[in-house]
Amino acid sequence: MIPLVLAAAAFCAIYFTITWVLSRHTENATLVDIAWSYSIAFLVPLVAILADSGWEPRRIAGTIIALAWSLRLGTHLAKRTLKKHPEEDKRYTSLREGKDSPWFPYFFLIFHFQGALSTALTLPFCLAFLREETAFSLMEIIGLSLAAISIAGESLADHQLKTFLKKRTDHSEVCKRGLWRVSRHPNYFFEWLFWVGIGAFGFSATSIGWLALLAPILMLWFLLKVTGIAMSEIQSLKSKGDHYRQYQKETSPFIPWFPKSPQS
Repeated sequence: MIPLVLAAAAFCAIYFTITWVLSRHTENATLVDIAWSYSIAFLVPLVAILADSGWEPRRIAGTIIALAWSLRLGTHLAKRTLKKHPEEDKRYTSLREGKDSPWFPYFFLIFHFQGALSTALTLPFCLAFLREETAFSLMEIIGLSLAAISIAGESLADHQLKTFLKKRTDHSEVCKRGLWRVSRHPNYFFEWLFWVGIGAFGFSATSIGWLALLAPILMLWFLLKVTGIAMSEIQSLKSKGDHYRQYQKETSPFIPWFPKSPQS
């Protein structure tokens, strides 16, 4: 497995350095979100090819589900970023505030941190692709099914938010429709759930299958504590004020749950 992980790490080192150079040229660090999403579409086929000793149908199934998630999310973010360019995502604008050198080495390190995360997320695929058993285990079937459901859920959440943003008349208004009524961040929830499924997909692999669980654990930490929910909440409070504070009182922050009654 180590050669597969090293190959993924080497690819990410080059890939995210190029991304950083392009972001300097465009002066828009939001590019890293697109690059990170698309990175899985490169990494998983790479390790699938290198793991030529594993059962081919398993490698094909894992590659298909990875491509479906990566290409959908990457294209969604690319369209959104291009529509707003040259405006930069406020998360990255706030990260640069107060830094003596806004691009190097601070953002160089941020970009390569994303690369390290991408490398870590390939672990479940590496573990699964090296399995030689010529049949899918129950855990693999559950994992792939959960990943597929999660892609559909995240797509629905993104579509509902996009529809709301097109129709709203007040920029301080908060989306409370569909999945956004039961979670303040349903897109992030389904993104994490996808990696829970991928973790299950790789869990059946030999005695070190537990390493596959690092993917959902890392993704949960990243979404809750790094550039996901924590920073999004701060920006939403700045832009939507009391409307968002009321939304926070009524709606689950992450896991979909029944909304509370409106409070004054």
